[in-house]
Amino acid sequence: MMRRRHIRVAAFLILGAIINLFIAWSIGLLVSPSWLSSNYNVEGDGWPSDPPADWPHADRWSTMSGFGFDSRGASANLKELVEKGNQDSSFTYYHMDFYKYGWPARSVACRRLVTQQGPQVKEFGESPLIRGFEANLFGYHTPYQRIALRPLLLGFMINTLFYAALASATFCLARTMGRRVRDRKGMCPICGYNLTDLVDCPECGNAVPTDSTT
Repeated sequence: MMRRRHIRVAAFLILGAIINLFIAWSIGLLVSPSWLSSNYNVEGDGWPSDPPADWPHADRWSTMSGFGFDSRGASANLKELVEKGNQDSSFTYYHMDFYKYGWPARSVACRRLVTQQGPQVKEFGESPLIRGFEANLFGYHTPYQRIALRPLLLGFMINTLFYAALASATFCLARTMGRRVRDRKGMCPICGYNLTDLVDCPECGNAVPTDSTT
């Protein structure tokens, strides 16, 4: 009995993790500018994630947020880019976005690194675990539409437990309702065998409630 209970708990935790990823990835696929709140002039200190060793200190920061989505951006040399234009190769513009997805907590993340020197724009080709997979579905370029693979430990645990508890409660409720329906119909509440004129269920050995026999 104890082993069966452990297996059931493990199964619900796995199901909770799967639902957690499904929700986070669905948000990553469907996130749209129309339901995001943006702020392009916020205070900050440093890059939102560890930058490459040769990157300078960030001097501009921005945020975006929406249902199940948060983003923090940082850049260096944006002032030069605005003043001199994107044809001037005398400086390099650096930009990083750190995206977080998930609900109710943010559970997975990825980042995007971009440099621009003159007209040449380069996006760093990091591993999929760091940058995720781009998934632009609606015909316009939205770099935050991504399948993120980097887990955020605390958020991942919170969401997994939340969805596991929700799935367990749904299962128990459906099971209880099913037993009541079978009991009212004179059926075994465990296996559903017809208990008419029987004392014990011949299928599973469950004792027949007195009000289930006819």
